[in-house]
Amino acid sequence: MGNSQGWIRLHRQIMETPEWLAEPFTRGQAWVDLLLLANHETGFIRKRGILIAVDRGQVGYSEESLAERWQWSRGKVRRFLVELARLSRISHKISEKTIPKKTSVSSLINIINYDKYQMNSTEDDTEDGRKTVQEQRMKRMKRNIFLSDSIEIRLAALILEKIIFRLPGFKKPDLQKWAKDIDLMIRIDNRDTSEISQVIEWSQQDQFWQSNILSTSSLRKKFDRLKAKMKSTGALNERRKTEPEQALNCSRCGKRIIVKSDLTENGCVYCEVKNERTSAAI
Repeated sequence: MGNSQGWIRLHRQIMETPEWLAEPFTRGQAWVDLLLLANHETGFIRKRGILIAVDRGQVGYSEESLAERWQWSRGKVRRFLVELARLSRISHKISEKTIPKKTSVSSLINIINYDKYQMNSTEDDTEDGRKTVQEQRMKRMKRNIFLSDSIEIRLAALILEKIIFRLPGFKKPDLQKWAKDIDLMIRIDNRDTSEISQVIEWSQQDQFWQSNILSTSSLRKKFDRLKAKMKSTGALNERRKTEPEQALNCSRCGKRIIVKSDLTENGCVYCEVKNERTSAAI
């Protein structure tokens, strides 16, 4: 009827409300969730250490991730996606900008006619046009979603695991928020991922610091003090002597990495991300 015409603005922040993820999704909610999860501009994610470009209108979630998010079985997710494809609402595409290319993890869900769901309005959209480039970049960062096998989530999970081992009743945090702190440490503070891992391990064994470092936020704030204390005790140097130096160094940027799969033909996933973001900013 009359209410079936036109459209409304539905802010992506609805996904952060307790009600959105409180119970198993309906099929309609799952479809809306795909629209909300789709990138509105080109961005990047990492799967199994591989940098994958996600274009506008594409969803960088696996069937397994969607099953966990929607509280469905993986089979139900697959049947639902097959039905959406049959109805010409979605298709599956291989990311053409994946680094390295031709990998099995680069298959993405593509929303057909995505622009139809994101048509520009008049008044409200002009406000976005007045935002500075820096504000728009910060807005994109706030929407960043880290996959379960990303280095940011893995490091956030590492410190949580160490804390829970000592404090079984510790309240489980939002790992996405913790992963954002790790992302800032890597991207803004230029911290080495293997060094972050070492500092996490050491801080959760030290009698003084284990009660003071109970989040990735406090880890980031105290990182220099923790690193200095480790060096003074010889812990940092001793740990590094046991590591294969060349195997964990990027030949392009010199960064030390946690897993060899983070290395690419042109360096590593971290300098590839930095190069892509620099190019996009220009």
